[in-house]
This record gives sequence, structure tokens and C-alpha cells, in this order.
Amino acid sequence: MDISRMPPPPFLYAHDLSNVLKKKNSTRTNKSLVFYLEACDSGSNFDGLLPKGMNIYATTSTKPDELDWATYCPGDPQNPPPQRISHIDIHNPQTETLEQQYELIKVRTLNNNLDCSSHVMQYDDIGLSQANPSFYIGANSTDTFVDQSEDYLWSPSQTINQRDADLSRKLFKES
Repeated sequence: MDISRMPPPPFLYAHDLSNVLKKKNSTRTNKSLVFYLEACDSGSNFDGLLPKGMNIYATTSTKPDELDWATYCPGDPQNPPPQRISHIDIHNPQTETLEQQYELIKVRTLNNNLDCSSHVMQYDDIGLSQANPSFYIGANSTDTFVDQSEDYLWSPSQTINQRDADLSRKLFKES
């Protein structure tokens, strides 16, 4: 697909993202980069497209040819933030590695339901996954984190195909 469908158009195409990341890398303004993309077909933006040695660790919410699933459904009593961001709220980014974060989010996203789940993927410089998220997002030692066990797996009350999310929102407004 080589596209990320994020409403409204224009869409983000893989070659455009790849060109931006290559240009950013050529400026040498950062030693390494962690990138998370959550969108339908998001894996297609990284699957074999970046040259080696760019020091980019990318995770995506889907495989290259897979739908993402909306869990921000109108009328839900609690709309959770995206998986990666909400994970940081409950785990200390100074002690957990990006790899540990990836493994927990992978299980959490599958949600024991292969009919309406996606496969979180890792791309490019996987070695960077041994770093702590705080290296990339910063962390204030005075912040307090609610340490949750690895058993903490949020479950959505409903899940719909991401491409139907706008329709769901409109139907909810009319009801």
C-alpha cells in the first residue's frame, strides 16, 4: 500500500515520509530517532524502505497491509489515548526499555481477538529498542508513575474498523 490513511486527505505516502526522514538524517541534527506511526497500513511506510545506518527505530500500529482499529468510539465512557502514549503514563520511561514497551503493547493491541486487532511492528534499527523511552521523550525525576504489572491490558468496550470511524461518529451525533 505504501500509504498511511489519516483523515482528512491528503494522505501520507511512504516515499514522502522516507524522503523527509532521509533529509532529516542528512542534517545530522540528531543521533538517533524513535518514530511511532498509528494509522491503517502504517507498516507500509517502513517495511524495507529506509536505508541501513540511519539510526531510526520505528514501530507501527499495523502490518503493511492491515487495517487499524478505532477504539475511540463515541459514547464510550472512557476514551483511552493511543496505546504507546497511555503506556508511558503507567510505566516508568526511565526504567523500561523500548523493547519491553513494544512487547507489552503488542499483546495489549492484539487483545485476544484476531478479528478486530492489529499487529504492532518494529522496523529499521531494532538495536535502539534497548534504550529507555526517557532518552527520547525526556523524564522529570519528580514525575510519579503508576507502576502497573505486566498484566495491565486495557480492553476496549467496542472496536470498529478505522475506515468506519467517521461514520460511527456521525451516527452517534444523530442519535
